[in-house]
Parts: sequence; structure tokens; C-alpha cells
Amino acid sequence: MENQNNTDLEPKVQAYSPSELKKDPHFMTVKDWIITWLLMMIPFANIVLPFIWAFGTPSEPKFQSRKTLAQALLIIWAVIFVVSLVISLIVGISLGEYIRQHAEQLQPASTLS
Repeated sequence: MENQNNTDLEPKVQAYSPSELKKDPHFMTVKDWIITWLLMMIPFANIVLPFIWAFGTPSEPKFQSRKTLAQALLIIWAVIFVVSLVISLIVGISLGEYIRQHAEQLQPASTLS
């Protein structure tokens, strides 16, 4: 009895053959992914395309995974931007305070007399 309950809780994993995957309308092929990454290597396009893919409506159901990838990429970019901004502000404020505290020592010798 206990063994039967454990099997009900285990996730069911279904194996697909490659021919079945190609028929699935939600499956992006290796070719689709290669094209996606080649497009992401083009300057300027690698900035614009994630916005188009993330906020646009996929032309085919299989491109929903590309949309999800683009949304994740934009979230990562936003986090990196915010962290970089915070670090830049901290360094800038610290450097400005250091310069203010040591302004006399940083002046050239000819202007002290």
C-alpha cells in the first residue's frame, strides 16, 4: 500500500522520440536556436530583438520559448543595470568625498605659494 502511494507522488516523465518532437508545434529545433543566437551576435540587433521578442506576440507557438528567453534576458539586464548603477554611485560619492577631504594635498605645489 505504501509503495503505491509513493509512485503516485513521483513526477511522470514522458520520453519523446526525435520525430515526435519535430511534430510538436511548441518545440524549437536546433536550427531555430542557432538562428536565434546568430541574430543575437549582430550589433544593435542584440539590443532591439530581445525587446521585440519579449513584448511581441510570437508568430508561431514554438517561439513562445524564445519569448520567455527574451523576458529572462531583459530581467537579467535590468538587475545588472541597477547593481552597476548602485556601485557607480557608491564609488563616485566615495571618490568625491576623498577629493574634498584631501583637496589641499592634491593641489600642485606651484599654486600653494
